[in-house]
Amino acid sequence: MGLTTWNQELCAVRAFYRWAYVMGCAAEDFSQLLPAGIKPPKRLPRYLTDDQVGLILGQPDLGTFVGFRDHVILRLAYETGITASEIAALELGDVLVELSISVAAGSGRRVLPISRELTALLDDWVQLRRTAKPGKSTALFVTNRGKPFRSGRTIWDIVDRYARRALGLGRAFDRVRACARRKPWSGQYPHLLRASF
Repeated sequence: MGLTTWNQELCAVRAFYRWAYVMGCAAEDFSQLLPAGIKPPKRLPRYLTDDQVGLILGQPDLGTFVGFRDHVILRLAYETGITASEIAALELGDVLVELSISVAAGSGRRVLPISRELTALLDDWVQLRRTAKPGKSTALFVTNRGKPFRSGRTIWDIVDRYARRALGLGRAFDRVRACARRKPWSGQYPHLLRASF
């Protein structure tokens, strides 16, 4: 019997004894003698090992526009822990000179530190981005046709694509486990990189 089922049954028995006492069927409120519900232990989020992250970061072809862009996105997600929607919403002015990046957070902004290597990658990306002729778009990440990403879902797809390619059957067990628990397979979502960070 799982903890959730145990707690539900305990709650039902406690409610019955309380009802019996209120209705005059019992001389004493036995619900006070029953133990409180048991809290399940906190589950740690899934995360990737350093080796797995290294395999994923090594997948994109840095010689192509899309491959270089995707590598920068993966590295940014892993190094800063920002969400997919925050990555998709980044603009050119958000990359700051002082080895930091400004991220929209609710009604305000927060500034996150980044490494020199990531700063150099972002500088190289901004130069390469111009070849896509983005026009007046100020989005930091664009498609090879210069269009900004529509949503964070694009970031999900990028992470999932490279994670499947890098980790292959090693992640198939998660899919089988999800299926056995009748939960939808969520793939290698960007939050895995955040949890790994």
